[in-house]
Amino acid sequence: MGLSMVVSWSRVRTSGWALDAALAAGLFVAALAIRLPNLMLMPGFTDETVEVLHSLPILHGTPILLTNADPYYGSIFNYMVAATFYLFGPSAEHARLMVTVLGAATVPLCYFFAKAVEDRPTGIVAALMMLTSAALVWNGHIAWENETTPFFATLTFLVLALALKRGSGPLLVAAGFCYGLTLQTHPGLIILGIGLLLFFLYAGARGQALKLPRSLRAWAVSPWPYLALAGAALGCGNVVPQNVLHPASEWLAAERHTYAYVPSQTFDGYLADFQSFWVMALRMASSSFDNRPAPAEYLLAPLNLLYLAVLVGGIGYAVKTGKLMPVIVLATTGFLLPYFNKSYGYPMAARYVGYLFPMLYLLVATPLARAATMVGGEQGLTRFYVWLLVAFLIVAPAISLIGLYRSQQAAGNTNQRVLTMYDALRRQYLAGSISEVVIDKRVSQESLGGGGNVERSEDYLFTLDGLPHRSLYVTPEAVRTELRKAGSRGVGLILDSAEYRALSDHLRLSVLTSNAKGVKGGTEYGAYVARL
Repeated sequence: MGLSMVVSWSRVRTSGWALDAALAAGLFVAALAIRLPNLMLMPGFTDETVEVLHSLPILHGTPILLTNADPYYGSIFNYMVAATFYLFGPSAEHARLMVTVLGAATVPLCYFFAKAVEDRPTGIVAALMMLTSAALVWNGHIAWENETTPFFATLTFLVLALALKRGSGPLLVAAGFCYGLTLQTHPGLIILGIGLLLFFLYAGARGQALKLPRSLRAWAVSPWPYLALAGAALGCGNVVPQNVLHPASEWLAAERHTYAYVPSQTFDGYLADFQSFWVMALRMASSSFDNRPAPAEYLLAPLNLLYLAVLVGGIGYAVKTGKLMPVIVLATTGFLLPYFNKSYGYPMAARYVGYLFPMLYLLVATPLARAATMVGGEQGLTRFYVWLLVAFLIVAPAISLIGLYRSQQAAGNTNQRVLTMYDALRRQYLAGSISEVVIDKRVSQESLGGGGNVERSEDYLFTLDGLPHRSLYVTPEAVRTELRKAGSRGVGLILDSAEYRALSDHLRLSVLTSNAKGVKGGTEYGAYVARL
């Protein structure tokens, strides 16, 4: 009898692990399938180009790189890019794909995190919401270090939840180390650290109410919390030497980014940014892309109101049960971030608080999963309606994403022109028709959004491809000089329409791509081949 019970329990445990593994694999594959379409087309190339190119010295024999292109980022992203390039070859597609794979892996991490805090149904609902989160998919196409924040943050939340649930000191240290890695992705995540510290103090103080193995006193007299702080320092330790050698370099670099950083906030400015943050948090949960003139008007959208109602229910449940990790992290961010940050344009600015996505979806999923699993018997119809609501809240963001793709495609806000020029000139070079590509610096005025422009993007593509190129202010004399060097071959050109007309009076120009306006409008530009 005893042996039979042991075998039966072993099967239950095995089937539980097997189910979790199957769910995780399915969620990852589904997340990747949703994220791969339009990977290279949208959004337009941002200044991700700078961060990716900053990674190349690692690939070319410079093993020690302490920070990213901006000194307030760590270099973990650069090493991941270099590893990807080493395995698969340097390309813009591989850089974006690496971030996309991490984004897809965040979905099963969200499942395990929500399951650790609540249960399997909650984990499934939260992960499915993260699966179709339009902002996560859209932003996750960009090869920015900040777009890896959700992955590292969700990993941190999972390990911390398990550490507190099991009373495990080593897991607490691991959570600290994971947070240190997360902090490398953006200095604003110091705010997340404050929120997690407050939650740890609360969880330890309410140990018995939360049924945690350790009280705050038990943790305090052990070495583990202090080792966790050391683990966090180790996780972001490579950033420290940079700031020791160059004091205040982080703050000086941040002050140059006046589109987001607020060096001296005013009370009125704080109130405005405070309001903007909470609107953005609601839009992050609902994947709402409809821009409205005033923050209060977002509450007029039925979809936003629906998500808000469920979110408030999740906050109420968290307060009632004492499971306040998402509430404390959300509140800490909401009150502290507006003091330093003024950028809340959705969806791109959501990258600054990408760590909130798993917290928001946990709060939304909890009341829905509770209602769906607790209602039964003669209330079976009610359970059906609850699951119907869950399905709607999962599908609605995917529909919003499709609408965003279509609107951006219709407006021409894609990388299509940039990629077409690159491909046309690359073919000419491989065929031996041109010796190099000359990019007119004037096309740097053609914005692709997010700090990106046509000149920077073409330089990025050609650099990763190893194709000879240079940027200069094109004149007939300058092109003739390049043509003399080319011998019998021609020279590829990327010009705006005005320079094309000016050069066509002096040189033979063959049109490779038709002229078209830039992503954000402006003048027309195209790719050409010049010959003497």
